[in-house]
Amino acid sequence: MNQHKTQVWLYVILAAIITSCSPVSRREKDNLQKIDEAWDMSDHNLDSSIILFQNIQNSVYRSTEYVRMKYDLLGIRLRDKSYMMPTSADSIKRITEFMEKHGSKKDCMRAYYYMGATYADLNDSPRAVESTLKALSYREGEQSCDTAIAIKCYSHLSDIYRRLYNSQESIHMAMAGLELAKEAGMATSWYTMDVATSYNMAGDRKQGMEYCRKAYERLLEEKNYAVNTTIAAEMMYLFAKKRRVRKSRYTGRNTGEDSWA
Repeated sequence: MNQHKTQVWLYVILAAIITSCSPVSRREKDNLQKIDEAWDMSDHNLDSSIILFQNIQNSVYRSTEYVRMKYDLLGIRLRDKSYMMPTSADSIKRITEFMEKHGSKKDCMRAYYYMGATYADLNDSPRAVESTLKALSYREGEQSCDTAIAIKCYSHLSDIYRRLYNSQESIHMAMAGLELAKEAGMATSWYTMDVATSYNMAGDRKQGMEYCRKAYERLLEEKNYAVNTTIAAEMMYLFAKKRRVRKSRYTGRNTGEDSWA
């Protein structure tokens, strides 16, 4: 009897080994690896990421449903980074519902973030806030947390609250995002500018300009002006606005105290 049980277990183990080495499993592993590669690449080389995304399409759609959902989520990320506006939330809702049942917690965090971004683009602020806060709920576990997405969640919430003229929540979210970015070594000029814009909207020009200058100094260090043209334009707007206020206070005299250098 013991010998029979041993043989059965040997067959089970052998079957598992054969299955894990099957072409389908290898294809799935290869596709998942390339999806992750394209995901990370999209932060610094969007064009190459899109090319890789297109190159693996045929292989992905011969793979498992989980791989296809990961691929579709990547597609939503690439369209978002390409400033392509969604027309509905149907695709991201389908992906998020699937990830809730079959994906990892990190998959859920990413899906909910892009659900929030989609609703924001569709001008549905309540659902955008709800979905983005849901994404942040996955931040608690180290294994489930995508730190870059968590930082983007705070930035996204800060922007939504600015649109809703809720300056205090906007400042709170912007500061939380900046602190997390500092802890993770990811504190770019973008997240510093979130704080500056939020303070400025709240009417606190002193704090707004302080963080604006910090963002400007960070921008000079990054030397990535092509990517940060939006931030640079916003900085110039705040700076020009401050100069106009100074001129009105000092009867048109320019004190020279507002130079960025």
